[in-house]
Amino acid sequence: MRCGLCNGAVVIVDATHYGCAAHKDRGPSVCAGVRVQRHATNARLLSAVKDDLLTPQSLAEMQAEVSRALVNQQRDLSDAAKRTHARVRELDREIENLVSAVASIGISPALAARLETAELERKRLTAPSPLDKAAITAIQDVGARYRRLVMDLENSIAKQPERARQLLSKLIGKIQIVPVGDQVFAELDAGPEHLLLAAGGSFDVWLRGQDLNL
Repeated sequence: MRCGLCNGAVVIVDATHYGCAAHKDRGPSVCAGVRVQRHATNARLLSAVKDDLLTPQSLAEMQAEVSRALVNQQRDLSDAAKRTHARVRELDREIENLVSAVASIGISPALAARLETAELERKRLTAPSPLDKAAITAIQDVGARYRRLVMDLENSIAKQPERARQLLSKLIGKIQIVPVGDQVFAELDAGPEHLLLAAGGSFDVWLRGQDLNL
């Protein structure tokens, strides 16, 4: 966030407020400063992010990404299945040759060890793999998980704050904190909306020079 008066950084100035760093550190002679409640600011900005992430366009883009990931996953599983099938055929031939050798010359420690190794590898390769189905199920369920994560954005941010900071920066862009009379607004780079941050204010959209009658 940036101060709309001096373009300096907006930082935590006390336990309950964000404010202009220049005003905090160097006084009103440098910048008259802006000051907003942290709880209200967080709530309004995260509400804007949630609204943006849950628009029909955002959901459609997410679903398209999921579909591409599912196609890639299924292709990878198909390729892996082909490689596994080829290896199983090789092992079948090897096991058949080892059994023939045992029948011809008798068992030996080397033959017994190699036969056991080949049979164990074949058993492992032909065993059902629940992980493959689990991976596909996880991808198919990502739409519902996406909605849950967005709606619970506050906890998601708390769990990975640095990662969340990077993602929110991409989503929102630069945020100018602008005083207008006795109220304070956040101007977002990512869209035309200006969010009212003043304590007790509404969520109405505000645009310079325009009356949207909201």
